[in-house]
Amino acid sequence: MKKKDKVFCGKKSQGARLTPYLPFIFFLLSINMACETQTSTPVKVDQSFYHWQTRYALTEVEEDYLIDLSVNRLYIKFFDIDKASANEFPSPVALLEVDSASYIPSEVIPTIFITNRSLRKLEEKETDVLAERIYTLILRLSQQVGVDKIKGIQIDCDWSAQTKDRYFQLLSTLRNQWMAPEMELSATIRLHQLKYAEDTGIPPVDRGMLMFYNMGEVTQWEEPNSILNNETATKYIPSRYDYSLPLDLALPLFHWGVLFREGKMIKLINGLSSEDLSDRERFSQVDSSHFEVVRSTYLDGYYLYQGDQFRLEDSKIEDLSAAVGILRSYFPRKSFTLAYYHLDTPNLQRFPHAVLSKLAEQFEQ
Repeated sequence: MKKKDKVFCGKKSQGARLTPYLPFIFFLLSINMACETQTSTPVKVDQSFYHWQTRYALTEVEEDYLIDLSVNRLYIKFFDIDKASANEFPSPVALLEVDSASYIPSEVIPTIFITNRSLRKLEEKETDVLAERIYTLILRLSQQVGVDKIKGIQIDCDWSAQTKDRYFQLLSTLRNQWMAPEMELSATIRLHQLKYAEDTGIPPVDRGMLMFYNMGEVTQWEEPNSILNNETATKYIPSRYDYSLPLDLALPLFHWGVLFREGKMIKLINGLSSEDLSDRERFSQVDSSHFEVVRSTYLDGYYLYQGDQFRLEDSKIEDLSAAVGILRSYFPRKSFTLAYYHLDTPNLQRFPHAVLSKLAEQFEQ
């Protein structure tokens, strides 16, 4: 800091005759107190969840969990945007079905997943049409959910260099032509988009949601845990916060099994655990996370061949805590949303809400 800057947040100077300078001294003291207040403002972390199932019908466990954790905001996937062929116009699929009796938090953020292939070969005029259709459908589904006023919309897309221009145009059209000025538009940000922002571009939105998961090489057998690999993540986190968007953060709570056949990854089985592979007549345990099929069999309706291999991947609490330790030094010391992916009874039963509260408290310390 230059010498001339020290007067604003430094100690007051001593003088032989203070009385004539009292007004000035009081001014310095007020500035000093303001500076101290600004740097010591406590961080407030609002905990939230993603709801990613096609049907919105919360179980009693899920409803109680949201209430006990004081979750007021829920990111609900309303639909996907996809297309079956190259010449087909992108259209909504997997539309949300709603159980009207389900508990609804005070704030719902409609979330839309857009595939990259939906944006390829899309003309400029078609992009504007797609933005209108997305917004119109959001309004219709919001009424079914029971949301009187939409405070924000989130778009989830892992855009590429080939789709960036159309994707950013879509976001700009949504923000400037359809959404009310008081509404907030956010977009998901992957780790590679964070590190290589100059190449990937920064989406024209109000906020970003950093997706701190699915960061490893899931197709490689040697990968220890593609869901949450903190060693890999540190390679993508800059030494200082220089992203031009304010960021929220999403952490994983899910687990799955990665199925390999003849050395190639062929399938993900959500929710697979070691208990599902405990039958030693069918499965052999190589180590804590690797299993082999010793007898051809069915598993959850899927046929497995002798010699197939599984790698189990999980979101362990110790890894989540370590992730927060990494991110504490990077995330700005101000309030933000900490969202968990995703709201599902089997996931919640593995993570008591007190455990998640401690994660949020790590940021607030």
